[in-house]
Amino acid sequence: MARILFTWELGEGNGHIVPHYELLSSLVKRGDQVYFAAKNLSLAVKILEPIGVNCIQAPIHPIISKKEQIRVYTYANLLNNIGYYDKNIILGMIYGWYNLYKILKPQLIIFDHSPTALLASKDLKIKRILYGLGFYTPPETYPLENMNVFQKLNKDQRIIDEKRLITQINHSIKRINFSPLKTVSEIFKTDSNIFRTYKELDHYPTRPLNSATYLGLVGSPTIGYIPKWPKGSKRIFAYLKPCKALPEILYLLKKFKISTLVVCNEINLDFQKNHRSPYLYFSTKLYDQLKILNDCELTITNGTGTATESLLAGKPVLMLPTNLEQLMTAYRVQEIGAGLYTHASNPDKLESKLKILLETDSYKINAINFSSKYSKYGRQVSLEKMIKIVDDFVN
Repeated sequence: MARILFTWELGEGNGHIVPHYELLSSLVKRGDQVYFAAKNLSLAVKILEPIGVNCIQAPIHPIISKKEQIRVYTYANLLNNIGYYDKNIILGMIYGWYNLYKILKPQLIIFDHSPTALLASKDLKIKRILYGLGFYTPPETYPLENMNVFQKLNKDQRIIDEKRLITQINHSIKRINFSPLKTVSEIFKTDSNIFRTYKELDHYPTRPLNSATYLGLVGSPTIGYIPKWPKGSKRIFAYLKPCKALPEILYLLKKFKISTLVVCNEINLDFQKNHRSPYLYFSTKLYDQLKILNDCELTITNGTGTATESLLAGKPVLMLPTNLEQLMTAYRVQEIGAGLYTHASNPDKLESKLKILLETDSYKINAINFSSKYSKYGRQVSLEKMIKIVDDFVN
């Protein structure tokens, strides 16, 4: 029986829990002692406690100064914005993770988006696997690459930003007698780097192929219910967060009389009443996404996880990114011709893009081609491979 810890430090929503569901369930069923340190503990408990995963609160800093926030060009800027502008905040978070490791004594740590958790374990004699999206792991370069293809920072400024950050980090890790870092990318050096995505959707398309293993989506979780589709001519699955584009997209779906399942966990009943229509069905429940994607013709979403699931089901995507990570994914989806995007906070030509995706066959064909390319690998096969990787480390 192995003692295994999963960590989730950054990001929001089910996309940091549900993709691990079958792997976690498989490990628990065979007798492993599995812990999940979650940013959102109540969400993790709701989904994972019923299958026997021990959920605990991830050490995160709850209050971040808005005046210290800067525009994100590189991952170094992102770290600044979660508290790395202050040595005391860094030290507090590091101690939180470091002490958690001392208490749990895991044989293996599997990291979702968790830079501080990685940092706090870098010199410990514990096996470590980075397991997530390309966004969580910037390529090993100095200085770090620009993340946004539309807004780039010159190399000299990136070096200045990274040196400043390294000074802050090294001051903190010295307190636990860790060796100093020379570059930020050293944080992400682990025993294995596994991506649960595909090369075409890597947020960093220039990443060398030999620097990571693209395992793809792992397992096929069927948790959740299957709602009834409302009436309408075509079927669209809309998995969205509240954003400026949401009222307009709902208006268009009603206007075009499209049968639409709208899953939005953060909208209230008044909003639903204002947009009530026989063509829209609103839900805030956990749903069987795989079944829904097989039944629809197009997906509208903010996030990377649902977009990837949609393409693997052979369905094109209209993406409404709300942050940089999602924008990077949206750009990749548009580049492979399997979807379009517009900014959720400033939607541009939303109606025309929706009509193009519904009426132009090439987007559907490209999504089907993507699905055909990767469906042969099999999500169950990927799950078995991931379990084998875990076994190689804990044994």
